[in-house]
Parts: sequence; C-alpha cells; structure tokens
Amino acid sequence: MNRMARKSAGKGRACKGAGLLTWMAALGLGLVVFQAQAVGTGHLEAGSDAEAAFELADKLGHATGGCHIEPVGTRSVLYFSRLCFRLACPGKQLFVKHHLFALDRQLLRTFDRLERLPADLGEAVVRPVAEFSWLLDPEHREYWEEDYRLNGTRYYRVYPWIEGVTVGDLLRSMSHSGFDVEHLAVLYPRIGSLVGRLHRAGQVTPEQPLAQRLSRLRHNDLHGQNIMVTPQDQIVLLDPDLFADAARPGLLAWDLLKLCWHLFFPDQVFSGTGPDVIRSWWELLPDLQDSFGRAYCRSLVGEQEEGACMIELADLLAGDGLFQTLMQNVPCPRQMP
Repeated sequence: MNRMARKSAGKGRACKGAGLLTWMAALGLGLVVFQAQAVGTGHLEAGSDAEAAFELADKLGHATGGCHIEPVGTRSVLYFSRLCFRLACPGKQLFVKHHLFALDRQLLRTFDRLERLPADLGEAVVRPVAEFSWLLDPEHREYWEEDYRLNGTRYYRVYPWIEGVTVGDLLRSMSHSGFDVEHLAVLYPRIGSLVGRLHRAGQVTPEQPLAQRLSRLRHNDLHGQNIMVTPQDQIVLLDPDLFADAARPGLLAWDLLKLCWHLFFPDQVFSGTGPDVIRSWWELLPDLQDSFGRAYCRSLVGEQEEGACMIELADLLAGDGLFQTLMQNVPCPRQMP
C-alpha cells in the first residue's frame, strides 16, 4: 500500500477557515459523500511527516471529539507515519496514506467516472475523502528524494477505513494453516466479476478481440495486497491512485495479465513455503483459474459470449512472452522431491 501517486499537474489546494471545519464536522458525523468533487483539502503547519501525522489527528479530533493514531500492522506508529497509518475517531476509523504528489485532474476524472457507475460497483473501489498538504522542512528530507527533483510539499490522503484482510494476507495465512477451498471458490469469481464489470463499464472497443480491447477503467497494478476481502466476503479494490487516466483508453489485457499472475502464482504461496503447500496449491489452481475466468468473461461480454472469451483469455496467457517466462521459474510438483 505504499505506492506513489502520479505527479500532479499543479500544487495542492488549501482549504481554510469555516469550510474546512464544516467538512471535518461532516466527516465526524459520517456525512461525507464519496464523490470526486467532495474531496476535502487542507493545509498542515508541520515540517516533518511524523509531526504532520499528529497535527492531522489533532485537527480531525478537534471537530470530531478526539482522534488518535494507530499503526497499521505490527511496527511502530512513527515508522508507519512515513507511509500509512490509521486514525481512530469517535464512530469512525480512517486510513491515511503518505503521497509525494497531490490529486490531479487525471485521478479526479477517474473518480468522477466511478461515481457514475451502479452503486455496488462504484463502492467496490475505495476513494479518498480528503487531502492535506504540508511543507517538508529540508532537514527531514530523505536522501532518495533528491533524485526526484521534488518540491518541498508533501501530502496525506485520507480514505475510509476498510475492515477486512487482503487477498495476499489471506493466502499467506492459508499457506500455513491449509487452503480453504470453499472460501477461495467464493472469492476468486467475485474478483473476476468485479474486474470484468469495471473493464466493461469503461470499454470503448467491445468489437475487438480480448487482446486488443480498450477500456477507460483500468487499475494499473492490482495484486494480492491491494485487493481487500471484507468480513462479508465482499471485494474492495485499494490504491485508487493507480487507476489509469480515464481520458486515455488503454489495453485491458496488460492489467488482466498482471492480475492473473498475482492471483494464480502468488508469492505468498510460492515463497518461503514447502513442497506440500505448493502441491496443494497446484491441485486447486485449475478450478480457481476456471471460476475466475468464467466470472470475468461473463461480466465483460455476457453469458452468450463467455465461452469464446474464455478461449481468448487462455490464448492471451499462453501467448504472452513475459507471463510464460515467469512461469518457467514457478516450481511445479514434478520438479519436487
């Protein structure tokens, strides 16, 4: 969850006075509408990321009755203030993520397109509700930041907190406790259906073969750590800043190939585990591939064309050079003792 947002076409906007307080009060009451035009903005006076994190907690806490910082994961709060952390406020939890660049028009266009989708589809992509900027003191700048020719402004983007577990963490847990076949048989089709619906909602060349089809709604980097599973087994996509520009349709095949790689050959299964785990995964993989592919194709082209789409998807995976090169490094049962 520590990917950088794309470079902004302009600087962060400052929202001061009553407008910001009104927005924060609305946030505390749970009244924020998740629309691109409803993304609140504000400015922090702190000079470092850690100080800015605590100032943000103070600002939101002043309007909502008290907020405090909680780490995400097992590391310390100060370590995670550099990348991401959770704000616990009365009646609401928020996720805050560090960014080097402000929200730009490209992302706002994408968020606006997501807002016009059916509610259940649009809500399956988490989106920010606010962005706060601050001017980083040069003495706090990291050595690697010099290479990016960055100005001194940094940003904390505020998202609703999504309760649940990522697909990657779920697979990591199952690789130790045993794969829950029935649970995975529910989740993989839901992921395929969601991505297929998004691609269909943004497609501009439905008459083209799958390998050449273009879409305006493409998440450029879906993987196990930014696909969330809620306690109700609903799928929510994270890292909305990694969506492609909605104004520039692109090949959905590339995004689909990357997603298939992460779902079918996840690091959580093939790295740091033993032969028995890998054998178990290979045994259930064909059914997972089939259920994912059918759900994706059904959502993308409809039930009547599902079979043809499945053939195109299989050809896409078999014909991609990078995918096949990566496959050569995946341990398979016949190579194991």
